[in-house]
Amino acid sequence: MSKNTKKRFVVEFKTIRECLEYSCRKYENETAFILKEKNHRQVNYKNITYKETLADIYAFSTYLADQGFERSTVAITGINSYEYLIAHFGAVFADHISVPIDKELKVNELQFCIEESKAEILVYDQKSEKKVLEVLEKADHNVKLAICTKPSEVNVCFADCVAKGHELIAGG
Repeated sequence: MSKNTKKRFVVEFKTIRECLEYSCRKYENETAFILKEKNHRQVNYKNITYKETLADIYAFSTYLADQGFERSTVAITGINSYEYLIAHFGAVFADHISVPIDKELKVNELQFCIEESKAEILVYDQKSEKKVLEVLEKADHNVKLAICTKPSEVNVCFADCVAKGHELIAGG
């Protein structure tokens, strides 16, 4: 080895899952996300570590499996958020197909994407709920489970899905 040759260590991954699991374990105690939580005029910040992020991904994957979904299509629309990321990687980890959909689409465009993707699961944010409900009222889709990233009067809340996944994992 010549003096100019630098010794490098390269970690190779076959899947995005392997890469994410490796990184989350390597930096498990580091802050991955800082979430801003508003309660009227009070603002709090919550740090989420890589370890917690990976645990939430596993929990969402486990929840989907517990609901009987295998190799399904998961459509995800809404603002860029922690929940969006967990939904996407949770779907990928559970061997589903994740279909990110632009939050700016009009109702007919959103409907087209959901129908064409044959999505059985739909994750959406609160701002998109009106459009989503309009699409879901139509009978031309395959959606069996709709999940809102915030509490909803109509569909299941994302946080509840993740919490249920954690319970299932803790129970073996």
